[in-house]
Amino acid sequence: MKIAILGATGYIGRSLALALANDPHAKLVLFVRDLEQAEVMLGALGLPKTVQIRHISTLLRQKVDVVVNATGIGSPRALLSNARAVFEVTESMDALVMAYCERYPGVRVFNISTGAVFGESSGDPITLGTKAVFNPDAVRAADYYAVAKLASELKHRAYAEIPLIDLRLFSFFSTSIDVRETFLLSQIVASVRSGEVFVTSSDDIARDYVTPEALVDVLFFLLGRSPENTAYDLRSAAPVTKLELLEYFARTWNLRVSITGEEQMSPTGKKHAYYSNRTTLADLGCIPKYTSLQGIDRTMRTMR
Repeated sequence: MKIAILGATGYIGRSLALALANDPHAKLVLFVRDLEQAEVMLGALGLPKTVQIRHISTLLRQKVDVVVNATGIGSPRALLSNARAVFEVTESMDALVMAYCERYPGVRVFNISTGAVFGESSGDPITLGTKAVFNPDAVRAADYYAVAKLASELKHRAYAEIPLIDLRLFSFFSTSIDVRETFLLSQIVASVRSGEVFVTSSDDIARDYVTPEALVDVLFFLLGRSPENTAYDLRSAAPVTKLELLEYFARTWNLRVSITGEEQMSPTGKKHAYYSNRTTLADLGCIPKYTSLQGIDRTMRTMR
């Protein structure tokens, strides 16, 4: 099965590429904006040289069976420096994917979306009755990312004849995490590596971390089903709280912790309980193998 990954140098894209690189069921073609940067980055991460890397401008000339759109601005630093760019990137890549679907009818498409599409509702666990909430008269910079992704999903539903599935990631962790970012686990792993004290507030939060292994399981499960046009929330077997994470990293990886100060505000908005309780995928038979903490532990033990 020939699988194209768009945005293969981004966190999700590169993590998925590494997870699929040696899978006998997948023949990868990676699409990027900067070939030289991609070859250096992905080579350093251990991507086999046999995996094809192509410029994104050549996508329409490459016929594949599956397209995974992992493009976007998922970096908190990038969002802070140019929040409106998320609209430009999301819209331009959406247009390219839709053009691809028109040229190659029947191609299966998976778009990496986000739990942030629920707006102000995303600070509490998502249920089947949860609605997306935004205040157009009090727009925050954090809304740009969420609205861009929501608009993308709505556009996809309008093209009901195209087999396109949006996969909403809430939190993600892989061996290729960028420790320079402001994500909670980025900062924790950075402190583990440097030996510096991890400083945080006493506020507890809950997150649900999906790993590349779990994402691959979902992709192949859905590819084994009839094509559909819909969205699914991605989940582990159970979320984890910040305090549970700190206890694990202190016990297992000698993390030194100082509880003090204010919690850093995320550019995508503050979310105390950012995960979904929707069991739609599990009800279909795609049951998560690991809890968030188990997935994190497995990842940490294979990290370079």
